[in-house]
Amino acid sequence: MKRFSVICLFLSFAIGGQAQNMLSAAQWRADIDTLEQRLSILHPNFFSNFSASDFAGRMKDLKDHLAGKSDIQIALELQSIVAQAGDAQTHLDVTPFLMKEKVIPFALSAWSDGLYVSATVKRFEEIHGARILSINKLSAADALVKVGRFVAQENAYTNQRDALNWFRFPVALRMVGVTTNDTLTLLVEKKDGKTASVKVYPLEMGPSANREGLEPLIMQPINPDLRWQVSSGFFTQTWLPADSVLYVQYNHCVSREMRLAVGDAEGAASLPSFQEFSDSLFAVLAQKPYAKVLIDLRFNPGGTPSDGIKLAERFAALPKEKRPAQMFVATNFFTQGAATEVAARLSAINGATLIGEPSGTRPSHYDMVWQFSLPWSHITVQFASQYRPIPNNTSTVLAPKVLIPVNFEHFRNGRDPVLDFVRKQ
Repeated sequence: MKRFSVICLFLSFAIGGQAQNMLSAAQWRADIDTLEQRLSILHPNFFSNFSASDFAGRMKDLKDHLAGKSDIQIALELQSIVAQAGDAQTHLDVTPFLMKEKVIPFALSAWSDGLYVSATVKRFEEIHGARILSINKLSAADALVKVGRFVAQENAYTNQRDALNWFRFPVALRMVGVTTNDTLTLLVEKKDGKTASVKVYPLEMGPSANREGLEPLIMQPINPDLRWQVSSGFFTQTWLPADSVLYVQYNHCVSREMRLAVGDAEGAASLPSFQEFSDSLFAVLAQKPYAKVLIDLRFNPGGTPSDGIKLAERFAALPKEKRPAQMFVATNFFTQGAATEVAARLSAINGATLIGEPSGTRPSHYDMVWQFSLPWSHITVQFASQYRPIPNNTSTVLAPKVLIPVNFEHFRNGRDPVLDFVRKQ
């Protein structure tokens, strides 16, 4: 349930007063210089989306206008500049600064039919599960575009994955012009179809706070199908005898074999073997040649594609009579990085069909993520160190052959239209 990975954290920040600057202008200038120099050197092609002169110009402008800006405002400005590179793997972790700021206790999720409130607290129960029509008189779509200033826009779907968490932070919303204060006025459509205007704002959540009205409300599906019963395993398979479907969740592009290949025996010991999983998968298929196979990459944030590429090659090498009766590969905008490449490889197998929703990253993508810290603010900078082009694919999105939108009611009722589509084939 990657759409909801943020909701378990939506109450995790204590509410503080206005944060005081801890760094001097000279210290920030040193950090900005470090960020500019190191990203220019370490990233394989940081200037593919905007020029080195534009980057240098924006960094200089920020250094020249530090007066009157708080630490978090400077950190957010830096993130907005780095986002212009258009690489979702490269970003600043500004969490230590955000933890000192006010937080609105609600979380949003994006679906084919709009933005919904997936979690909040008892105080704002009226908006729980409601669809957002507008935020401070901005349409939900326009507000999302504004907040996208902090997001690396790899394609039209990246914002639906990466922008929603910013709506919790008034300091960020003020910077992009969504609000001028700590309060948001939401126009929402509730489950009964009626609309309401509701104000939400930060609440004191610390240990000494009055707990009345702070009980968390987190939307959970009713009678969840397999799609919503996300396994903690990196890769799992479930045989559905009534439908003759082998349902495979491929949740992480990492494995024991990958860690051993780079000499990390200690790290390998804590990871499952993809080779054992793959052998088990093909053993099942050998017994059930009539099976329909669904390989679900909708939970997969990426990693290294080598296992998935080998899996695709192993499927492609099967004699025709031993291949699955039908093969489907599912993606959505949480399919990222290496998982996008794996999805492209698997769906290119003769007879396979890519289904679901478009990816939130480009098929040709950046991976091999490393990080460094800025010397004074100690902000962690995550960056990609390798570019992986997908041959003969210049698209910004991996688009399914069969588009199967998932809306909020599907989730609320625990249904997965992607799995249901495969069942009916």
